[in-house]
Amino acid sequence: MIEFKNIVKKFQQKIAVDSINLKISDGDFLGIIGQNGAGKSTSIKMIIGELLPDSGEILWNGFPLNPDNYEHKKGIFYIPQKPLFYEYLTAQEYLEFIGSIYKVENPKDKIDKFLTQIDLEIDKNRLLIEYSEGMIKKVMLGAALLSDANLLILDEVFAGLDPVAIYHFKSLLLEVVSKNKTIIFASHILESIEQLCSRVIIMKSGKILEECDKKRIDDIKIEYGSLEEYYIQKVK
Repeated sequence: MIEFKNIVKKFQQKIAVDSINLKISDGDFLGIIGQNGAGKSTSIKMIIGELLPDSGEILWNGFPLNPDNYEHKKGIFYIPQKPLFYEYLTAQEYLEFIGSIYKVENPKDKIDKFLTQIDLEIDKNRLLIEYSEGMIKKVMLGAALLSDANLLILDEVFAGLDPVAIYHFKSLLLEVVSKNKTIIFASHILESIEQLCSRVIIMKSGKILEECDKKRIDDIKIEYGSLEEYYIQKVK
């Protein structure tokens, strides 16, 4: 689906992404881990077209990515670390809006189901500006699932969520990739990365230090006890 070919991105003299090569296939649940400034968010923003690489090429289904291509954008749902939302819409109205943008069939039934699943049924008619951080994250994740987009890009989406909500969303996200859709999941919560992801890349200073498939992740857990322990040693 997505291929990075020798991608470089600079901000003035600082190299944010340094000659990255990466393939992301349909059905991948790709975890991206790295310290602040490692290049995670910059890489994500180039996929959605918010930033353009200074050199190299990003391919989408074999063709050069065109950030102005609506067909490209409608296949993606992106939740940034600090979600942007319409403060004076209710949760119900916001999900209906997302349903209309993504041309969801029978959106009402799906919205009712999601509001129940994310435990917001009784708050669905409150304005989003009145919601807590965790409640906003629930609505954003509900919108991502409702969109039925082929690619979900999730940046620190579990921050602020309670353990019960995280548990339920993990199951729902695994259901998404079981349908051959793709998730890119950037997080500092390495336990969630370890549990969910079929592939993991470790980034530092704009470079990919290591790319791990599921077998490598399992081997790391056996040898080091956890992905977290391995990661700490890797980035020292």
